[in-house]
Amino acid sequence: VNSHAFAQAERANRPAAAARTASAAAAAAAIVEAVAVREATALKLDGELTDEVWSRAPRIDRFVQREPKEGAAPSFATEARVAYDAQHLYVAVLAHDPEPAKITGFLTRRDTQSPSDWVGVIIDSYHDKRTAYEFLVNPAGVKQDKYYFNDGNEDQGWDAIWDVVVAERADGWSAEFRIPLSQLRFPASEKPTFGFALSRQIARLNETSTWPLIAKSTNGIVSQFGELHGLELSQSPKRLELVPYTVGDLSTEPDQGNPLVKGVSPGAS
Repeated sequence: VNSHAFAQAERANRPAAAARTASAAAAAAAIVEAVAVREATALKLDGELTDEVWSRAPRIDRFVQREPKEGAAPSFATEARVAYDAQHLYVAVLAHDPEPAKITGFLTRRDTQSPSDWVGVIIDSYHDKRTAYEFLVNPAGVKQDKYYFNDGNEDQGWDAIWDVVVAERADGWSAEFRIPLSQLRFPASEKPTFGFALSRQIARLNETSTWPLIAKSTNGIVSQFGELHGLELSQSPKRLELVPYTVGDLSTEPDQGNPLVKGVSPGAS
């Protein structure tokens, strides 16, 4: 065995190994607690993040760059909080930006990728570290959703029923997500643990940051998630959503007789 070549290979692999170790350690320490929405208080989904529940929810703010400088501090701060009730998971995201006029949000069809700013919520509800559901929105309110399987493969054809409202702010922009638990699959448990991650993309900087760090130098995506604790659910909700719609029908029949003759009853010649 060429010991010199082996030593060179070992030194070359050290940065990647260190990144994998750091990513695993970050994920192991990344735990967030969800708080319950009080029954007497209805959460108003307006993107303003002024509801009482957000003042009680722990703040998530230790985002880390995924690219272009993996492991570096983000250029701009991002904050998030998580709440829930018997039917929904709520996530508030505040994306700080010192130059809000430069925030980019293209108005496109749903599920269309564009060079916009984005914030996203990713949930591994089975906590199997292999599958997850992602919900994204840009400053124009355009939504994307996708399903992850095999710890990183994407199914962009997956579509769920969920709501999000965005708002412009003097210090950036914000998004308020309402995700029905019926859209997530998870085992029956009174206190389930979900895998959980957040992402932010800043278009003009070509920068992506995540909580916790989802390192590109580490294999897999879902296996790098943190954990969402604090949920107290009596049962998995039924996976049925009703979407109201209307159907219209218009039929016409030709008039009898000569329509050019005034004062003559139909059928007259």
